Amino acid sequence: MIFEIILKGNVQKVGCRYYCGKVGAAMKIPGSASNLLNGSVRVLVKTDCRESAFAFADALRINKYHLQFFGIINSIEVTESNETSLQGDYTWK
Repeated sequence: MIFEIILKGNVQKVGCRYYCGKVGAAMKIPGSASNLLNGSVRVLVKTDCRESAFAFADALRINKYHLQFFGIINSIEVTESNETSLQGDYTWK
């Protein structure tokens, strides 16, 4: 399944897509991240477990791996996506 995660706050031009990739790699969850026109970041992650998608989102929120990130995530929305691939500006495996 592919899940869509929308990150809102100060998330563009602060290394957010790279940060998402580092968290995804640490958790072994493939995905992609793209900047949206409204200033948010759209993340797609592929996992068979809904709980893993929420754990990924939570890891981003609390910076579980103590990674360098210069932004501020004010809100996170997680939904199941109809996407069939992990297309995005920045992808990781």
